[in-house]
Amino acid sequence: MQNKSGNAIKLCTYFKIPHEATAKVQPDDLSKLVAEIKAVWDGSEPHAKLLTNLIRSTKSFKVVDNRKG
Repeated sequence: MQNKSGNAIKLCTYFKIPHEATAKVQPDDLSKLVAEIKAVWDGSEPHAKLLTNLIRSTKSFKVVDNRKG
């Protein structure tokens, strides 16, 4: 099942990010990410493009979860 919350879809649409991804995103983590974007974005289109490019530039990075469960 995909996470298709209204806010996520709106953000993806605005930033022209495909939202058919199969990755499972925890709703709380997505909310935190959206909140951080809202906190730093000045509301302008040029700043939105900059943030989009910065986010996309992280695509090649891999995150290793070092937590021991």
